[in-house]
Amino acid sequence: MHTPDESLAITLATFLFLVRRAGHALKDPAVESACAAFTVASGAGGAPVETLGKALVDAVRVHLTGARVEDVVTALGALLGGDHVFTDLGEAPERESRTAAIRRAHFGNPLPWLAVIIDRQPDGEVGRHWVMVEAFDDAARVMDPNPWDDKDEERSLPIGDFMVQWELAGCRSVRVH
Repeated sequence: MHTPDESLAITLATFLFLVRRAGHALKDPAVESACAAFTVASGAGGAPVETLGKALVDAVRVHLTGARVEDVVTALGALLGGDHVFTDLGEAPERESRTAAIRRAHFGNPLPWLAVIIDRQPDGEVGRHWVMVEAFDDAARVMDPNPWDDKDEERSLPIGDFMVQWELAGCRSVRVH
């Protein structure tokens, strides 16, 4: 299924791979099988991990109906169970409280989380963009979607810059615990 944000399926597949590796069970047999195959191949070295990564992305894409937070929550609920999916990081009314909530959540659960930020798109336009937040300490380390290619997608943003980009996008996020 085509999603408005093509990179979202890649971001979500990467996120699910890491969540599965941390011990969360995947409910969809196709996504589970694709994750397992990718895990085995990436550990073996020299395996066709790009092809297996694409298979994982394709299995995840089936669950996406769009790029809204609600669409991601629905997809993750189907893949992990709704009781593991949270969207609460941006609920506090002021920046300091939101920042503290993110740090508490990350300290208690070192899994990455997904955020929608306002960012420059590859075509030069400015708009909403999904990123995976891997760390939130002295800087926000975010990863654009594709870890299977040779491009370095990880960036480090000053916390204030990240918060502005996230706040402009409505403080929307999804995390798994």
